[in-house]
Amino acid sequence: MSGQTDRDKLKIMMLDIIKINFDIEDKKQFPKILHKKEVKFGIIQNKYLFMLYFIKPETQEKVDDYYKKYKDYFPGLFAFPQYKVGSAFSFDNSKNNYLKGNSVNNLYSFKIGKDSSFILENHNQIIKTSEGVIINYFIDLAYVIFFGEFINSSNFQEYLNNLIKHSIKIWGER
Repeated sequence: MSGQTDRDKLKIMMLDIIKINFDIEDKKQFPKILHKKEVKFGIIQNKYLFMLYFIKPETQEKVDDYYKKYKDYFPGLFAFPQYKVGSAFSFDNSKNNYLKGNSVNNLYSFKIGKDSSFILENHNQIIKTSEGVIINYFIDLAYVIFFGEFINSSNFQEYLNNLIKHSIKIWGER
């Protein structure tokens, strides 16, 4: 997607998907962030991935600051394919994965693979920069889709909708 107008349209579309899918009477099993009155959500999209995240306002302030300093909203979260580094998790051709309550320290959390989707709930990332600065943030909830041969920027919405439905099913089983 290019331009602010496309991003705004995407945000509106994502809000519609969320409202439709989260319009369920009994939400007590849903993650705590979805019960908060003040919640920030954001969208990150590039040629490798799409991410829809939900975080607390104070975390959004940190994330904005990280972007100003490091040109990355979530430093250490994703290792791009060209990086020759280790990661805690790697997905290739794997759909509807669910990761909850992980903490990753001084390692990339995810090696970007292809044609995969996963849900993050209560993910903590801690990483020390080469300058010795400790970066620490918490992602309350995120839907992540890696593009590849089958999933791309033109059709990822179908996969996102399936991922949201999958999360609601999981929460309903708690």
